[in-house]
Amino acid sequence: MRAVAMAVALWAAAGAQAGTVQVQYADTSKFADFGETNWDRERHQKELTQFLQSWGKRIGPNQELLIEVRDVNLAGELEWLRGYAQRLRVMRSVTLPYIDFSVELKEGGQLLRKEHVELRDFSYLNGSELRWRGEALAHEKTMLDRWFTRQFLKP
Repeated sequence: MRAVAMAVALWAAAGAQAGTVQVQYADTSKFADFGETNWDRERHQKELTQFLQSWGKRIGPNQELLIEVRDVNLAGELEWLRGYAQRLRVMRSVTLPYIDFSVELKEGGQLLRKEHVELRDFSYLNGSELRWRGEALAHEKTMLDRWFTRQFLKP
């Protein structure tokens, strides 16, 4: 019984090891489109930060990913609904998502990789692989996940 408990503890500890991800933002009120109000921007920042920090599970346990988000233009564009006092985000092929960020990958304090990235998804309306369908920032998460997989999880 004691051996089983020890094995479970070791397995849990091994699974819990992950790298760390630190996310910083430029002034979100100056982003191209990150929401209209402070509340929208704070909500989107929290959602995006949680998503980016989940990458820690996908990098080495001694690695650190530093991300600075410089600009965001969410998929679609807010438009007034006729006869209503509210706006709706309308998706069109010309209102594609865009994210500008810099990333540094370190291991043991040593810089392994540094780059400035500008992502745009020209076919975001044709994507059938929206794992985050129905969630906030679904198109942006899909675009970022594709980039991360290509850049850091190459076979």
